[in-house]
Amino acid sequence: MDSIDQRVDQLTVDQKEATALLDSVNSQLGTLSSTVDSAKDVAQNPVGTELRSKLSDVETQLAEAEQKYTPAHPAVIALRQQRAALLAQIAAQPSAVVSQTTVAPNPLYQSLQSQASTYRARIQGDAGELRALQAQRRAYRPTLSSLPQQTIAFAAVQEDAKRAANVYDALQQKYSDALVAKSTAISDIIVVSPASADAAVRSPNLRTNLAIAVVVGVLLGLAVVYVLDLIDRRTTDRDFTALLGLPVIARIPVLTTTNPRMLPWVQSLTLEAFLHLCVTLKLRNKRPLKSLAILSARRGEGKSTVAYNLAKSLAALQPGILLVDADLRQPTLHEKAGCGNDVGLNDVLRGDAPLEEAVQHIAPGLDMLPSRGNEDNPVALLQVEFEALLEKARGNYGMVIVDAPALAAVSDALLIASEVDGSLIVVSADRGTERDTQRAIAQMGMIGVENILGVVVNRDASAAADHYGYFAKTNAALTAGPA
Repeated sequence: MDSIDQRVDQLTVDQKEATALLDSVNSQLGTLSSTVDSAKDVAQNPVGTELRSKLSDVETQLAEAEQKYTPAHPAVIALRQQRAALLAQIAAQPSAVVSQTTVAPNPLYQSLQSQASTYRARIQGDAGELRALQAQRRAYRPTLSSLPQQTIAFAAVQEDAKRAANVYDALQQKYSDALVAKSTAISDIIVVSPASADAAVRSPNLRTNLAIAVVVGVLLGLAVVYVLDLIDRRTTDRDFTALLGLPVIARIPVLTTTNPRMLPWVQSLTLEAFLHLCVTLKLRNKRPLKSLAILSARRGEGKSTVAYNLAKSLAALQPGILLVDADLRQPTLHEKAGCGNDVGLNDVLRGDAPLEEAVQHIAPGLDMLPSRGNEDNPVALLQVEFEALLEKARGNYGMVIVDAPALAAVSDALLIASEVDGSLIVVSADRGTERDTQRAIAQMGMIGVENILGVVVNRDASAAADHYGYFAKTNAALTAGPA
């Protein structure tokens, strides 16, 4: 009976161990796939090939269109946009795709399945042997019941003690086996090189820190130089002739005052600057100018203000000036002149109104053709009708001054500059937009516009200093006031 109990205890422990191992293997099987990709065939992406073929056709059409039309033509613009879209699609496509994948059984999954089958067979064998031993134990019970009661109790205590000892011995054996398996197990980790204290990286590293300090110092120095150069370009007098390659024909001073008695003096200084511009234009050009475009690289440089004040100054010297607001998107001249824009350049170009009805008289010797703005396609409208309108205006007026949109924003100004007799580039001295102006001048030269007369420097502090020095006595008298 003792041998049966000892065997039952061993089988019980073994069955529990096999069940725990089976649960562990099943959890690992749940995280693995039964198959793996053993090989992949890579082929060229057919979508990329088709897009490159379309790009070649578009580039051929674009080359033909550029020979027939100007860069601002709608057909050229549309083809360039189509080319840019195709390039973006080609860049987004992978150069190759996986055409075929070979699937093979996962060896790790198969190994775990084999272990699971072994553990199931082990559990089933232990269960069968336990059932047989329990049947033998039930067969011995009638014989044991015939023994005296004390003998039976003593035998039960001995049986429990032996069972506990057997369980302890079995667990101790399993623990010993686990220690042996742990110490002799083969690991997947391979030691490439043993760790060494001499080979360890020491921190801080003096050479590395010095190299990083030098690089960071150079970068900080360059950043400081760039910021100082930007501040210098915004706040100091610059040689615009060297920067832009064009002569400076006038400097409009920046004059501000809060003294009401100084206002007439400030106005006279501003008028003197624009009169100087008028005289320079008249003396610089041997042939008379019949049309003049006022341009700037970006909005906010004072282009419209210069055009308005130049037209007023010219009208005082030479009546018969027409000021045209050619900004068909966001016009501002009608606000400076204090007139309406219900009828304007848009209507004249479309043929909805004659030039004589759209023109408004705003000052002695000065008329203005405003713009209504909000035009959907100004380029097409200017390209077809602006030349005829300008020719008619030249016949009716001594000079036509055209306030054009910003060059960097839209292409309308390029069309306008190509139709007039001369162009002036307005640059604000306090905005630092020389690089934008250089690009705009280069773009005009690229399309063959070579009628730039020079540069007008607006908001120039150095010019203001010159005027202050010249009118020092007037300034002192106006500031002092009556005794």
